[in-house]
Amino acid sequence: MSKEKDTQALANALLQRAKRLADEEKKLAEHERERILRAARERLAQRRERAEKEASQAAEQHYRRLVQRAEQDIRSKLEKLRWTLIEAVLIDLRNHLHKLHKEPDRYRELLQGLLAEACVTLRRDDLVAQLNNRDHAAFREGWQQLLEAAGCHAGIELSERRCDCVGGVRLENRDADLRLDNTFEARLERLGPVLARDIDAALFGSAETSGEKVHAG
Repeated sequence: MSKEKDTQALANALLQRAKRLADEEKKLAEHERERILRAARERLAQRRERAEKEASQAAEQHYRRLVQRAEQDIRSKLEKLRWTLIEAVLIDLRNHLHKLHKEPDRYRELLQGLLAEACVTLRRDDLVAQLNNRDHAAFREGWQQLLEAAGCHAGIELSERRCDCVGGVRLENRDADLRLDNTFEARLERLGPVLARDIDAALFGSAETSGEKVHAG
């Protein structure tokens, strides 16, 4: 009977030990499960954070590209408008020069200035001047008086050849190997960049005004 009790006690002890071991294994399993779940949640949170960061960076880059594109488009449109306005002023200037002969006194003063500039620049006594048909008829009789008023002490012969121009004067020496074109068209072409800068400065205040001006104002 004692042996049976011992056996029963041993069995109970083994059972209790097995139960404790099972409880310990269960607790370890639960801890491991919690650890795995916590690690999984952390990895998921990290991936979510990276995804959100990458999405935010992509959105920011896209936004910057859109802003840059919009700014470039605005600058392009403003530049076109800028040059449209400058060209409009130059067209007005050309139209003004076309009509300048309707103001005889002012036109005569301008022509004197162009002749004076030619005399100072060329300093020759064998110059020949060409005018357009209208000016040739208007100044042929008083040509010498015009030269004297311009301060041209050296003689400048008035050619019978006409200049195909709106106004102004074209000069060359008798050998035709030296020329100064002071017609309105030639001066506008030479002064084009300077005029554009001056107009730009006057309209937008963004360029230094050049000291060189056309004589017709």
